[in-house]
Amino acid sequence: MGESEIVLKQTRGENMAFSHKNSKGVTYWLHSRGKLFFFSKKPEDSIDLPGHLEVFENPRTGLPMVRKKQ
Repeated sequence: MGESEIVLKQTRGENMAFSHKNSKGVTYWLHSRGKLFFFSKKPEDSIDLPGHLEVFENPRTGLPMVRKKQ
């Protein structure tokens, strides 16, 4: 499984941003549009992980996804 980390946003000096490095070594950044959360390879405008969500990785594709904490 990949590693998740919270890193400081260096691009704009804003709040914390959430990134996830998957099992293939690719880093993805968390974004949202309202209630829709998604990962992108671009760190611009990324957000922190909300407390009610957790990250998991699709074992077949290696793509990170979010879901409600179980």
